[in-house]
Amino acid sequence: MAISKEGKVIQLDRKTSELRLNQLKLEAQFFCPECEEALILKAGSKRIPHFSHKRKSDCFESYERETKKHLDGKQLLYEWLTNQGLRPDMESYYHEIRQRADLGYTLHNIKNAIEYQCSIIPEELLLKRNQCYIQAGIRPLWILSDDHYHRKGSQKLSLSSFQYLFLQINASGQTVIPFFSPQTNTFLLIHHLMPLTPKSALGKLSFRSLSNIPIHQMLRGSIEPIHFSRWQTEIRRMKTYANIQFGLFPRTFLDELYQSSIYPASLPPEIGIPVKNAYYIATSPIQWQTYLYLDVFRFRKTFSLHEIYNSFKKRCLNKHIKLRALSFGIEGGGLVAVREYVEVLRKLRILSTSNHFDYYLEKPIQMEDNLQHLLEIEKNFYQQYGEKIMRNAIK
Repeated sequence: MAISKEGKVIQLDRKTSELRLNQLKLEAQFFCPECEEALILKAGSKRIPHFSHKRKSDCFESYERETKKHLDGKQLLYEWLTNQGLRPDMESYYHEIRQRADLGYTLHNIKNAIEYQCSIIPEELLLKRNQCYIQAGIRPLWILSDDHYHRKGSQKLSLSSFQYLFLQINASGQTVIPFFSPQTNTFLLIHHLMPLTPKSALGKLSFRSLSNIPIHQMLRGSIEPIHFSRWQTEIRRMKTYANIQFGLFPRTFLDELYQSSIYPASLPPEIGIPVKNAYYIATSPIQWQTYLYLDVFRFRKTFSLHEIYNSFKKRCLNKHIKLRALSFGIEGGGLVAVREYVEVLRKLRILSTSNHFDYYLEKPIQMEDNLQHLLEIEKNFYQQYGEKIMRNAIK
């Protein structure tokens, strides 16, 4: 989309005729509605006709050189929305925030913007654009190209901090990251995301074809959660190989464990429990839950939730724990995850409350030097509590 010298909106797509393109080349000058710089009309036999910024432009649109995949993806999503009886705009421009979305449409009197992202842009820029949409009453949906989907094994994924920015919460309160493949006309959706490390997580994958899924149902769906045994296997592997596998945990964390006469392999099942809002914390759940044990649970007879929060915040301040930026993030999301962990321990009768404010350990969290004995304890723990823990993590 571009603006002519007279202020007229000019929109191109794959159906724009060659005659029309030739007329435009002869008659018009084109300008970006966002930065007002002059644009170049590009049309050939292999690519969808489009407008392009000149080299060294400072406009946001020039951050992402528009690839054939991006153009094809926008066109397919535009046709998908049109076939549902909606009236989408390609490269919809919102004057009040001076931003242009890949697609814009209105549903139930609510403005919606779709951004189909094929390349990596600065995280701060994405967050800023997302916040502008929200403040203007526009509901954004960020979709990643399937080039960014990286699987490490069955139900195990590799995810960067940039990919986490595309995390959505659906109507059922469950996590979803949407990817789109123009080659197959298919959405790839990651459900029930459960972080393991800063760059790896467990998650269930589903596929939705453009031909049979409407926009209001795209992120919905009942997907079976990950079985607790899968989580148990990954967490035990991380604890066992913490000393051997380079980069699994920071050296400072391992050094603090050794100074406390604790070996990573001896960490019990009460440490490394999944919680629903764990995605707010970039640090592994094994690590941040171990810090709570070292700072609060290990020596104190009683402690308040406020003291637990303060311990967590101090670790964040000292950069032992890192929080994650999210497009829908709420302030204090990391503390929500901490509260969920405390609640899980309370439901498992590991923690109890002596009054409305104070907690105490009803069952001691013990390190076990005998690995065979620990594995038996862990097996019994998950057989008894595994299903309850996983229900809490996805509800």
